[in-house]
Amino acid sequence: YNGVEYEMAGGPFAKLDSLKQVSFEEGTTVIAKNLFRGCTGIEKVVIPDTVEVIHECAFMHCLRLNSLTIGSGVHTIEASAFDRCVSLPKVSIPKSVTTIGNYAFVSCKSMTSLVMTDGLVSIGDHAFKACSSLTSVVIPNSVTSIHRCFVHHLQQKTKAIGILDHSTENINVPSWHCFLIANANHGMKTRRIQQIKER
Repeated sequence: YNGVEYEMAGGPFAKLDSLKQVSFEEGTTVIAKNLFRGCTGIEKVVIPDTVEVIHECAFMHCLRLNSLTIGSGVHTIEASAFDRCVSLPKVSIPKSVTTIGNYAFVSCKSMTSLVMTDGLVSIGDHAFKACSSLTSVVIPNSVTSIHRCFVHHLQQKTKAIGILDHSTENINVPSWHCFLIANANHGMKTRRIQQIKER
């Protein structure tokens, strides 16, 4: 794939169940909207360092995706880019990423670990909603904007929602106005945090 933008609904590879591996040509800078949407056979994706933007719904409904490497040049992960990648066990966001869009990783139900590094600024609405297996979330101090339902449907075993390099024994957040929701159905009280004192 050479980074050409496709506007057709679903893209040229949409719902191609037989596709298991994806390679990118050297110099690819974008992954187009809907490009691999519904490719349920894809198991591994390595996004090269030359890619800057992962566009909307690029890997949506890649149900067997279980290994994801995001290159160090990516600065934007758009809305629903990895929506319902239900087999994805962990996500590490590189320091180059500044924006994670709405619903970017919604319903990634196998995700147990989420690490975001300094450099991230904005996390969109419902970005990790219904990631029901999450046991660890690390939020960097660089984040200034977390929108509604950043996390939702956490399990009772969730250890922490914590800031970078701080203890994971308790739920902690950086020093900005935000709120985090943990679903009471999983044994955790719904929690709204609006004003956070400087730590």
